[in-house]
Amino acid sequence: MFSFKDERLKYFKTTKKGNANVCRNIGLRESKGQYIAMLDSDDEWLPDHLEKKIDFIESKKVDGVFGSYRIDDGIDVIPVISRDFLKGENMANYILSGGKAATPTHVYKASFAKEILWDENLFRHQDYDFSIRFAEKFKFVPSKEITCIVHWSKNEKRVEHFESQQLFIKKHQSKISPQNYNKYHYGIYNNIKTREDIESAIKKHYSREQVRYIHALSFLDYSGIMNPSGNKMYSIYLRVIYALRVFFKV
Repeated sequence: MFSFKDERLKYFKTTKKGNANVCRNIGLRESKGQYIAMLDSDDEWLPDHLEKKIDFIESKKVDGVFGSYRIDDGIDVIPVISRDFLKGENMANYILSGGKAATPTHVYKASFAKEILWDENLFRHQDYDFSIRFAEKFKFVPSKEITCIVHWSKNEKRVEHFESQQLFIKKHQSKISPQNYNKYHYGIYNNIKTREDIESAIKKHYSREQVRYIHALSFLDYSGIMNPSGNKMYSIYLRVIYALRVFFKV
């Protein structure tokens, strides 16, 4: 157990029950400094993380920075680089198309972070949600320099909370491109469709939503999703459904 004797360090204990966002918001509200940085218990800052990220914010004249990191799963160490934004791309589409904005890489001007706060109703995708809302009001940009390490166990099962995932999508659906909307739901459905521990209603939801924006899919892609076995008769039926839905935009 480490012991710190530094009057600048303050420890807050809360009896309020909730998720990690409750504690994050307590930290935001209690903080007194000019900048705020995030660090979860299973992640690590390199010694120069704060210095480099604050220098980045000041030199680039931005309001916050997120960036690249290394994943250490106990066996392999994998660099993950945060790409630049594409022209006209918003944060929602950046994140859902492979852009990386991991929480331990976040550093922002404190007054701006306190305006946003973390959504305490979300148990999943809370980092996506905060990043999107922060980027809508302030200049939040990626850095390619690796200053953090994310520790994962090899093949660790990720936490699932479908209610939060659906709430996140509902909050930000208008900002998400049809292609990324379909892709997001396809990815989840593909992972849960054969699992016996997942309720059928949840499977039906993701099965339906993966082709919600059918006009964003070619018939080949649509058929591949709905008819992976290549059944000829079903393929004819799907072609009719595809044509009607695209024509009538439903």
